[in-house]
Amino acid sequence: SALTLKMLPLRFDMLLREVLGEFSDLFEEKEIALSADTIESARVSGNKDSLHRMIANLLENALNYTEKGGQVKVSL
Repeated sequence: SALTLKMLPLRFDMLLREVLGEFSDLFEEKEIALSADTIESARVSGNKDSLHRMIANLLENALNYTEKGGQVKVSL
């Protein structure tokens, strides 16, 4: 059976900031510098939970594959 996602207008920039905040301590613990360019307002239509999971997955990969002392920079 097909999965139906509820698509709603949302501020992607605010969601990105939220997920970055959730990961900041993890990056700090691993001594990886996490930074973000200036994040401009970005409105999209999407499923918030799916987009959150996508951003979290990218950050988890960065956390797992960046060596101690490295840096990760996020741009929107």
